Amino acid sequence: MNPELSKKICTQCGAKCCYFGGPSVTEEERQTIIQAGHPDHFIAKKVNDKTFYDVKDDHGKCPYLKDNLCSVHDVRPLVCRTWPVESAWKGKEHKTIVLECPLTPHLSPADLETMKKQ
Repeated sequence: MNPELSKKICTQCGAKCCYFGGPSVTEEERQTIIQAGHPDHFIAKKVNDKTFYDVKDDHGKCPYLKDNLCSVHDVRPLVCRTWPVESAWKGKEHKTIVLECPLTPHLSPADLETMKKQ
């Protein structure tokens, strides 16, 4: 998808997806964000002996959201890059879900396939 169109749509929407509290990220994603000069807004958590990081939300808002734009856009984590496509597990069954979002109608079939593979 065209990044400028994406930015315009997200700004008009008010970036509502960024009010879900912020994503969980891997150590590598966390380090990439920090090394790019952004503040460390992460809290470590252990899941099955692996460490992941939750973004400390700012009253439900991702702290990297500034003026309805992502301030870490160039180094944003995978879950943000693939929005509005999400992975979901129901028991042992994996599903890919395309969520309702102002971006959804603008995603081409190729965009959707790429996001699903990621």
